[in-house]
Amino acid sequence: MLRDTLLLLEERRLVFNVGDCRVYGIKEGKALRLTQDHSEAEELARAGLLDPIRAKHDPRRNYLTYAIIGGPEFINFEVFMREVEHYGQYLICSDGVWEPLEEQELTLTPEAMAELLPEKGVDDNMSFVHISVEV
Repeated sequence: MLRDTLLLLEERRLVFNVGDCRVYGIKEGKALRLTQDHSEAEELARAGLLDPIRAKHDPRRNYLTYAIIGGPEFINFEVFMREVEHYGQYLICSDGVWEPLEEQELTLTPEAMAELLPEKGVDDNMSFVHISVEV
């Protein structure tokens, strides 16, 4: 289940998320991550205690610090929100999509991503929304 949102207004673009789903802006064949994960690995990376590249595969990436779920352990949660620049394309995706894919693979067409993901042997949900916007 995606817990990210992209709000496209005429003059503004806002992203917000809770947990480890992400929003990417895609421009010139590159995917730029626009949100920040709420996980132990991400917090360690932001604090300079874990290499950001290693954080992608660190076991603590699955230990969420904030989430919206029906359990008592996440009564209070933080929402990451910020205004972003205009991109021609956006990708909203679960960790079952961003974890197995390399950055350049995040820029593939939705059809190509849907074909590639099962080949990666993913055992997590693979939810994504690809949005094209006239800039």
